Amino acid sequence: YSASLISQLKIEDLLGEGEPQIYALCGRAERSALRVFRHGLAVSERADSPMPGKPLGVWTLKKKNTDKFDSYMIVSFPNATIVLTIGEKVAEVPNSGFDGTQQTIHSGLLDDGSMIQVCSNRIRHIKTSGKIVMWQTAGLITHAASNERQLVVSLQGGEIIYFELDSVGQLSEIDKKLSENDTVCLDIGPIPEGRSRCKFLAIGETDKTVKIFSLDPETCLSRISIQALPGLPQSVCLLEMRSGMLKMEEAQLYLHVGLGNGVLLRTAVDSITGALSDSRNRLIGTKPIQLFKATINSCPAMIAVSSRTWLCYTYMSKYIATPLTNQVFDYACNFSSELCPE
Repeated sequence: YSASLISQLKIEDLLGEGEPQIYALCGRAERSALRVFRHGLAVSERADSPMPGKPLGVWTLKKKNTDKFDSYMIVSFPNATIVLTIGEKVAEVPNSGFDGTQQTIHSGLLDDGSMIQVCSNRIRHIKTSGKIVMWQTAGLITHAASNERQLVVSLQGGEIIYFELDSVGQLSEIDKKLSENDTVCLDIGPIPEGRSRCKFLAIGETDKTVKIFSLDPETCLSRISIQALPGLPQSVCLLEMRSGMLKMEEAQLYLHVGLGNGVLLRTAVDSITGALSDSRNRLIGTKPIQLFKATINSCPAMIAVSSRTWLCYTYMSKYIATPLTNQVFDYACNFSSELCPE
């Protein structure tokens, strides 16, 4: 569209996004128009599917971790969970092993192809054979995070419980810890290549701190480091990001913290000691930030959702955070199919 013959120009944040938009009156008479320009990456919508209610969470899972494309989409509602199969058509899976009458707090795929569903009062371990092993909790589960071999859940009151997938495919409780404060958010990092577990767990607490805990067998759930925050944490994300495009380059583990005041913090985590250093922050919106892991060009990336949605990734040895021009999401997850590889 042409923006020639601008009669009036205004630069204001009329949408409350934290960044101004450019409003221009263009053209003359019946060809006049109001143009709105925003800084950000353009987003194209590939599909739109109506839901029976407002989702509280969404996850995509593969049948195996080695698969190239996702096979299932799990959508959580206040009192229900729907499992959809992804293919030429999207259809509901009748016997998925998931409890469809409960809200799903977290879902993940384990290294042996089994799946986990974390609800408010139980953990369901759905094995490839169809057998379901349930672990009932004494308290209310508030948050959960997992990778291919590890699972951590937090209970109301500050209790943290850590599980690992053992050599025979059982999800076993390894340790538990009662924290001094309630947990607001938590995350486990990815398992480094050649290792059997991630060494670190990040927990954001109500005392406006984020703490790094060890997951090594000898020092399990002992605190390694702590970082004071300028606001209450809303979401944490441990992500390995490479300085360049080559896979042989060493990845640096970063701790990302989304605060309630719209500030995003990024801190380097030492891969051996877990020490925190080189902390940087940026205001990306006016609403509390939620963080979600994604993949860009087969490399780890992150989506930050506030009053605007931001994509954080590395390109040409630089860390880049760019806003998206789409409407603000409530929840996001990575998705890969034959029609949409990334």
